[in-house]
Amino acid sequence: MTYASDGSRVKLVEPGDAFATHFPNRSYEKYGATSTDLVYGAGLLLATIARPAGTTTPSVTYIHPDHLGSTNATTDGSV
Repeated sequence: MTYASDGSRVKLVEPGDAFATHFPNRSYEKYGATSTDLVYGAGLLLATIARPAGTTTPSVTYIHPDHLGSTNATTDGSV
């Protein structure tokens, strides 16, 4: 993991992984050809919007945190 001077994540390289995950800011990730927007509210991660290259429809995952802020469950728009 590479961090900026303010302590924020910049890059993650997993052993044996062909791509690095880049974090240009708190609300965006880029892994290979997939970009992901992270949606926050009240300091909690509430949803992710993944946009794989070559697709026109993003994949939305809703995050349901528990009372401590940890992920309790995830759902998508197909429910």
